[in-house]
Amino acid sequence: MDKIFRKTDYGTIRDMVRGFTSEYGEKDAFVLKEKGAYRHISFAQLGRDVEALGAGLIKEGLKGRHIALIGPNSYNWLIAHLAIVCGTGISVPLDKSLPADEIANCLVMGDADVLIYADQLAGVVEKMDPERTASVRRIPMSALAGIASGAGEEDIEAYRSAVVLPEDIANIVFTSGTTSNSKAVVLLHRNIASNINFLNAHEQIFPTDVNMAFLPYHHCFGLTGQLLFLDNGASSAFCDGIRHIQKNLAEYEVSCFFAVPLIIEFMHKRIMETAEKEGKLGKLEFAKKLSRFLLFFGIDVRRKLFKDIINALGGHIRFLVSGAAALDPVVEKDFNDFGIVTVQGYGLTETSPVIAGESVQCVRYGSVGKVMRGIEAGIEDPDENGIGELWT
Repeated sequence: MDKIFRKTDYGTIRDMVRGFTSEYGEKDAFVLKEKGAYRHISFAQLGRDVEALGAGLIKEGLKGRHIALIGPNSYNWLIAHLAIVCGTGISVPLDKSLPADEIANCLVMGDADVLIYADQLAGVVEKMDPERTASVRRIPMSALAGIASGAGEEDIEAYRSAVVLPEDIANIVFTSGTTSNSKAVVLLHRNIASNINFLNAHEQIFPTDVNMAFLPYHHCFGLTGQLLFLDNGASSAFCDGIRHIQKNLAEYEVSCFFAVPLIIEFMHKRIMETAEKEGKLGKLEFAKKLSRFLLFFGIDVRRKLFKDIINALGGHIRFLVSGAAALDPVVEKDFNDFGIVTVQGYGLTETSPVIAGESVQCVRYGSVGKVMRGIEAGIEDPDENGIGELWT
C-alpha cells in the first residue's frame, strides 16, 4: 500500500480556503510581477481579499447569482472565483479564447447573471449579441477593487457567516468533450473538495515549493491544481508566455507545476537540441544509463549528474505533473532520469477532474497511474483483450 502523504477531509472549497489562509498566514501565496517590480501576497492577505470581494459582490446584489469569469490567469481572476464560491454564488469560468458568439452561448447555457471580464477582452465582450446577453451585467476586473473596498465590516461578517454546504453547486464548467459544441458540467463543492483530498493523499507537495501557474484556470485541471498547491502552502507565480518559460523558471525559483504534454515536451526538446548543438548527446545517453544502474542499487546521483540540465531549468525544478493528453513515454522517462520526478494522470471535467495518477511512489511509463483513493473505477463489458468502457 502506498504511503498517504497528507490526510485532509474538506467538504467544501470554503473549508479548504479558510484552512490554508489560516495555516500559512504571512507566507507568500503569490509573487506577482507588476511594471517590473515584484508584489508579494501572503496567504492571510489572499483570505482578506476573498472576503472583502465576496462581501462587496453581495452588497452589489449578487448573492446566489451565476457569475461568469473570463480572462487569462491572474490573481484577480482567482480571487474573484474564490470570492464567488466561498459565499456569494456560483462561478462560471469561461475560456478567454472564445469568440463573442460562443461566449454568449456559454452565458446562456450557464444561466449567467453577471460577466466579470479581463479589461483586455473588452472588445470581444462588446461584440456579443446584445439581445441574447441584454440581462447579463458586465463588470471589468479593474472594477473589482472598488467593489471590494465598498464592503464594510458588517458586510464582511455577513459574508463569513454565509451557509456553504458540500452539496451546493460551486462551478459550472464548459468542456467540448467528444463534440465540437461546449457542454456545461455542474460541479458541487463536495466534488472539488474531495478531489483535493484524494490528491493530497497521492502527491507530495511541500510548503517550500514554488508553482508556476501554466494551465488556464477555466480548465478544471488547472484550477484544481492551483488549489492543491495553495492547500499545501506552496507559493505561485504566473508565466510570461511559453517563450519565457526558461527565464521564469529561474526568476521565481520554480520547483513544480501542472502542465499539458506540449509544455513538458517543449522543455525536453530544448534540452536535447542544446545537447546536440554542444556535441553532448553521447555523454547524455551514457549518463542516463549510469544513473539508472546506480539507482538500481539505491544510489541516487541524478541531480548531481544532470546538474547542468536542472540549472538550465532554473535550478530548482523537482516535480512535473502532466495531464489532459498522453505524455510521450520517452520524455517522461528522460525527465525522471534527470532527477525531476515527472508523472501523468487521467481525469475528466465531469469528475472534477482527477481519476488516476502516477506519483513519486509509483511511475510506469505509458501509464496514467493508480486510481485515486476514494474513487472506484473499472472496465465495463471488457472484450477478450480486456478493452471496454471505463466506468468511474
